[in-house]
Amino acid sequence: MRARLPTMFETHRLLCAALSLVITSAYAVSLEGRIFVDEKGNLQTPPVIQEALQGSFPGFQHWTASEYHEGLRYSTDSPDGRGVIAPYAIVLDLNGDGRDDLVLHGHDQHEHLLLCVISTKTGYAVQVVNRGTPIPTPAAIESWKDGRRDDGLNEVLSLPPADRKDWAFMINYLPETRMHREAPAAETHALGIGVMFSNGHCAVDHRDSLPDVH
Repeated sequence: MRARLPTMFETHRLLCAALSLVITSAYAVSLEGRIFVDEKGNLQTPPVIQEALQGSFPGFQHWTASEYHEGLRYSTDSPDGRGVIAPYAIVLDLNGDGRDDLVLHGHDQHEHLLLCVISTKTGYAVQVVNRGTPIPTPAAIESWKDGRRDDGLNEVLSLPPADRKDWAFMINYLPETRMHREAPAAETHALGIGVMFSNGHCAVDHRDSLPDVH
């Protein structure tokens, strides 16, 4: 008895099912490789980035949204997944290879750290942009604006202004915030420093006389 050949309808249905499986698998892989903040406010990174961080700085932890001033506890997302996604995280393509690089602000057991996690041919490399001790205690940092006190970290990662194309990103103090209630109004402007990316390395731009920001 000859085997029955599939009808055109059955062949079309099988092809659609196979295509759906390929698309679903590719979507799952792309999600696994994404850097994003989930609905609970937790930063999600691919295992290769986690391994690079822990291999270079065991015990490293980025700051969390709850450790910032109330007005800075945000997370965002963009269509291409790049840009400022949290006050402590920026996703960029620093080296122009088409893969996501990550800037993180946080600390290990010994010091606070501003890190660039940059893609390489074999994985990711971690570079230190800024470091220092002692590690800030977020709840102990107080700022005043219009007579209102706010507690928590008041430094955020941001993209540079349009006229600073030489900067890859910035770290800024919360604008219009006084570090003490008695501080004069002249001290309420935004402060920050720019970070450049050149020849495969991130480095603070010391050409401008801006304060050292941790």
